[in-house]
Amino acid sequence: MAATYVSVETLPMLPGRLPLVGHTLQMLRSFPELIFAGRERFGPLFRIDGGRIRDAVVIADLEGMRLLAGRQVSSDAMNDAGGPVLEDSIITQDGARHRRQRTVLQRPFVPRGLDMTTVGDLIAEETAACIAGWRREAPIPILVDMQHVALKILFRMIGCEARELDEWTKLYGRLMLGSFGVPGLGQVSRQAQRELHRRLGQIVAAKRESGEQDSLLGKMANTTDDDGELLPLEELVSTLRVMVLAGHETSATSAAWGVIELARNPEFWKRLVAEAETVERPPRTTAAFEQTPFALAYAREIVRRHSPVASLVRRLREDIDLLGHRLPAGAAIMTPVVMLNIDPELFDDPLVIRPDRWLDESTVMKGRELERLAFGLTGPHFCIGYHLALLELVHIFVAVAKTFAARNWTPSLRGGTVKRRAAFPLVQPSRKTTIWID
Repeated sequence: MAATYVSVETLPMLPGRLPLVGHTLQMLRSFPELIFAGRERFGPLFRIDGGRIRDAVVIADLEGMRLLAGRQVSSDAMNDAGGPVLEDSIITQDGARHRRQRTVLQRPFVPRGLDMTTVGDLIAEETAACIAGWRREAPIPILVDMQHVALKILFRMIGCEARELDEWTKLYGRLMLGSFGVPGLGQVSRQAQRELHRRLGQIVAAKRESGEQDSLLGKMANTTDDDGELLPLEELVSTLRVMVLAGHETSATSAAWGVIELARNPEFWKRLVAEAETVERPPRTTAAFEQTPFALAYAREIVRRHSPVASLVRRLREDIDLLGHRLPAGAAIMTPVVMLNIDPELFDDPLVIRPDRWLDESTVMKGRELERLAFGLTGPHFCIGYHLALLELVHIFVAVAKTFAARNWTPSLRGGTVKRRAAFPLVQPSRKTTIWID
């Protein structure tokens, strides 16, 4: 059942909303620009019609992200914002149910948990297989290739057959249609969700029958909560559905942007190659990050400059005073993550790729919470896959650098333009963007 929202009529609504779809089309085309224009005209608080949630307060300020970490907000709004994509998952929950799920699920994802599994080896194998298929004078569809790599890694983590890759990709593509709030697409998304649940349920059941705990999914399926109970199958499957989606789309998007920016910025490429040549192999554990500080800083900067997630939504549990306004309980609030990551009030030269901003000690100390903006900042809903995402990105960037350097290759766009595929709900480069080898 959809949550009930209170409209904050004292705040202005962005102009240009359309019947049925609201501002959805503008959000798809140019979400960060839309939010910057709204803040320039109205200040940091104004309203938007997001299609699925017809009246939400945009908080175009870091205070919005900080608010998300507290108990004054409810995550049930993510059910409405994401529809069949997010509903009934850990992302949409709070309180005891959320704490129980997170207690179980986060154990394999902390650095020590990741480093004790075979995840690093899977990342290495799939990355190497992808790069091995690249050739001179053959265009590389970088977003498509990175999506395949990330999805194959996740599928191997959960035990899916590689031959089913295209089927799963199509199912997740249809599932994503439910996030747009466009009439008629919800049914297609719902059908895909049911089929995904059937498939994922079979995989989890098999892991529980075997009792296996060497893989990431094995640990998730067979780890008990503080009362010694396994998570109910439906709860685990709903969250697993979202983790597979978020894990492959966000990582693939950031990896694609990272390779694109290496092709656009020769100085970063040279620094990455120089560092990559000092290590025996790309990092397979988070502990190995200390050997590749530039690659880690570069990964963090890519996630900042090209934040894959556009926004987060919550519902206020209580009345609050924020930025000079009274916001009532029941109001939907939206925090524009992608806009905050390129906000000149938070970052110097925000549109410029500057990995050194994460290497400078004073910047790191001042900007720890800023580095985590794209992952939810802090609190109970901080991204559970934060360390896994960084491990994938750092490994991919170092692997590309080592392989290319050994063959005297450099990545190039050859004068090609880079356009966004979409600006909402994920901020991706166009699938037509190609990398060339010079």
